[in-house]
Amino acid sequence: MLMSGRSPQTQATTGSTITDRRGALALALVTGLTETGTGAGGHPEVRVSLHVTGSGFAFDTAARLLAGESRRASLDAGKIVVLVDPSTHAIQIDWARSALVNGLVPALFTLAEDDTTYDLSGQIGPLMEILQVLWAGGVSLNRTVDAHCDPALRGQLQAIIRRAPAQPPRTDRPEPELDA
Repeated sequence: MLMSGRSPQTQATTGSTITDRRGALALALVTGLTETGTGAGGHPEVRVSLHVTGSGFAFDTAARLLAGESRRASLDAGKIVVLVDPSTHAIQIDWARSALVNGLVPALFTLAEDDTTYDLSGQIGPLMEILQVLWAGGVSLNRTVDAHCDPALRGQLQAIIRRAPAQPPRTDRPEPELDA
């Protein structure tokens, strides 16, 4: 099973990449976005208000961050993928997964069993479910992954992909490779 949709490695809100495997992936809705009038390196600083929902928790939070072009596109799309510490409600924004969920990069899955490619670009529900399965399985989006070596994981992913609404593959942008 192949998943296309790699976006560049990006940094989390705290300035570090998400490498800590503790916490839960959740979806945050952007409820407010204002420029602060400051910035660094040509990127404006923004204050973003978020409503975070996940398994067993929902809360509001806010952050100040530098919003370059790709980050701003995810913020403007209104949905951000975050890593949440459920006990403290501390979050880290996952920009690569946010771009995927918002349809800013393609999310194409090819199932080898039937040689069919499924385009889940911008389909938040199925993509979040896939991302959570991959996260729980310790699978990173920052490298190529062959799901054939883990039949249980492959089965979970195939079930999610097959029940997602069908849409024709997009041809309006290049298709970088990311295998799952």
